[in-house]
Amino acid sequence: MTRTPTRLPRTLGTSMLAMFTGWVALLSWRGLIDLPRHYLGPALVAGFLLAAVGAWARALRVPWYAVPLIQVVVCALFVNHHYYAASSWHRWVPTPTSVRHVWHAVHLGAVDVNKFTAPVSADRHEAYIYLLVCSIGIMLAIDLLACGLGRVPLAGLPILLTLSIPISVLVQGLSWVVFVATAFLFLMLLSTEETRRVLGWGRTVVGNGTRWNSLDQMVNGGSVRTAAVRIGMVTTLGALMLPLAIPVGHDLFGLHDGNKPGNGPSSGIQIVNPLVDLRRDLAAQTHTPLVYLTTDQPDPEYLRMTVLDEFTGTDWRPSSRHIPKSNQVHGAMPAAPGSTSSTKDDPHTWDLRLASTFETRWLPTPYPASDVTVDTGDWRYDVTTLDIVDAGADSTSRGMSYQTAAANPRITSTSLNDAFSPPTSIVDPMTKLPANLPKTIKDVALQVTRGATTEYAKVVALQDWFRSTGGFTYSTAQRPGSGTSELARFITTDKVGYCEQFAAAMAVMGRTLGIPSRVSVGFRSPDVNDSPDNYIFTSDELHAWPEMYFAGVGWVHFEPTPSVQSGRAPAYTRERVVAPNTATESPTAPATANNKPKPTDNVPAPTTTGAGGNHTWIPLLALIILVLLVSAAPRLLRDSRRRMWLAPGQDPPSLAAGAWAELQATATDLGIAWPAAKSPRATGQLLVEQVNPTPEQLAELDDFVEFVERARYARPFGTDDATQQQVLAAVQSWSALLASSVRPAGQRLARVFPRSVLARRTPAPAAAIGRQAAERV
Repeated sequence: MTRTPTRLPRTLGTSMLAMFTGWVALLSWRGLIDLPRHYLGPALVAGFLLAAVGAWARALRVPWYAVPLIQVVVCALFVNHHYYAASSWHRWVPTPTSVRHVWHAVHLGAVDVNKFTAPVSADRHEAYIYLLVCSIGIMLAIDLLACGLGRVPLAGLPILLTLSIPISVLVQGLSWVVFVATAFLFLMLLSTEETRRVLGWGRTVVGNGTRWNSLDQMVNGGSVRTAAVRIGMVTTLGALMLPLAIPVGHDLFGLHDGNKPGNGPSSGIQIVNPLVDLRRDLAAQTHTPLVYLTTDQPDPEYLRMTVLDEFTGTDWRPSSRHIPKSNQVHGAMPAAPGSTSSTKDDPHTWDLRLASTFETRWLPTPYPASDVTVDTGDWRYDVTTLDIVDAGADSTSRGMSYQTAAANPRITSTSLNDAFSPPTSIVDPMTKLPANLPKTIKDVALQVTRGATTEYAKVVALQDWFRSTGGFTYSTAQRPGSGTSELARFITTDKVGYCEQFAAAMAVMGRTLGIPSRVSVGFRSPDVNDSPDNYIFTSDELHAWPEMYFAGVGWVHFEPTPSVQSGRAPAYTRERVVAPNTATESPTAPATANNKPKPTDNVPAPTTTGAGGNHTWIPLLALIILVLLVSAAPRLLRDSRRRMWLAPGQDPPSLAAGAWAELQATATDLGIAWPAAKSPRATGQLLVEQVNPTPEQLAELDDFVEFVERARYARPFGTDDATQQQVLAAVQSWSALLASSVRPAGQRLARVFPRSVLARRTPAPAAAIGRQAAERV
């Protein structure tokens, strides 16, 4: 124990370097899911915990096979606390409920990652948990191989596996920046380990940390690291420059024809708040035609432009959109976030044309749209909102034509009333409110919804209060604004406003009740043009309305604006709620929209719609291969050493060194003490005391020890095949004899987890013994 403080800095430094190498390699997975920071951040924290715990355990000389078990326990506690602290004892100790939630979430996350084409939508909350668990597995494997077993080259296997996934799955492939950073860190890890090994040889010069090797050359850490860095730089530059000469490698630098995702304008756009235009046009009442529509859908309504999902306390505004080039609109659209119901009406085609005077950066479309076809401009969709944004620098929307297909999900009051609890990935951002929100707003929301037992009932109560029972009046003459003070006055004293105030107030009140809410802006309902299938959306139909999230259904629009302006409320808010069939709530009942996991499960079921990927088996197979490689690595390394040490046709010094090393490794594997500082004869005598040999076995050991001593200390001599076979037979015989001296459990452990692979001191190589013998000639 007294040596722990001196060992800890070295082990901690190596562990942190190994962990950070793995984490940087994991950056190559960013394209697997939107908003990857939601799993990369927790993965970095878990990596620090893993490295710190591993370094401390090794400094305390905990058995190597026990260290990964301790790390797994610590990381499991972190994952449980990070995602399901509410269902854990004292927020840290797992309970059966929290363990079930984690297991269920990992399973659903694996389904989502394997089913949907990358990037997986950010509303697939469980995909983040699954990727975090995979990331911990990668870093644990690197730590075990590099720090636990001391085999840094083998640690390159999980790193290569990590970097191969984007090459196999993602369209954009592997980022060259991630490749260079990972290669540099891995080479640093190699140089650190090899520096320690090199400095373990030779004679120490007391006081300056320098050693002299067998050729009387001075060796120190700086010289080794300098050579390693030079080799690493040449190797990395070679790996980067070689693809330039190979056509298929150009995309590493993005030098291809620019058709890959990410080229062109910036993927992130901060959209200007569209409420300003809505206020101006509604107040002007110019009845200016903006959108022409031809459709076979009867009574089309709600043509949405964008979503305002961020409430600042001053107003509602769109959050930043993630629109990489891979999200260009060219046909089929992703499934609506949160929707798991396959019950839909037949889609209707909407042929749309924007007026020559209408300039917009948000493409008006029905929500949700199953298909959008645009022939001009660079229009891209955001996967979390499905609004479509113009990413072109110089393009214009004036007079453009396009076609959409309205998905028309069949929403009923029963499906909304029976919806299960939404995931935290939706609840957290979509219920966020400013700290200075007046308490009056929540008090009024609680008063209006008193007696409502479900979120659906609360939302309908809010809608009806604004439309009829709350005493509100619709007027565009009221001063605009949707800040906290304006909303507080609007719902308590003024009670006069237009769609902006009604939508903003209902969304804020919904958030105070813990219901995910946002505001959408677009057009309410069109005027009939010259035929029943032709319609016109004018500036007078510009509208804002709230949307609430119901798991299994998705985002659903409601209509709090009084009927004098908005017409009838949505049908599903006027229907009678059908009592749920209790049989469907049986644990063995098939999964439908009404018998999803209970609210405490906090995990949505996988969707049955959406674009499927052709890589469904890759992450799972990669994880299985990784586990097998890590499990088999010690045994494979031990067998490799045995073949090298006992290779046929060796000269006497090499044969003696290899045979003696094999016998020493066998004793170490079995847990038998091996006195490294003693002579071969003294060591042989100690081995005799460990076992009960026969006279023939004693004579065999004496001959073997004499052979080793001659190879080490006598003049060079030759040997024949019979002598070599005798040496190999002695090693085999005494290895079996040593194995018979321990319990069967110890023999099995030696076969599965040979401890000799952890040995910090390796036997002197045959070349050194040969030089010593030559010097004595």
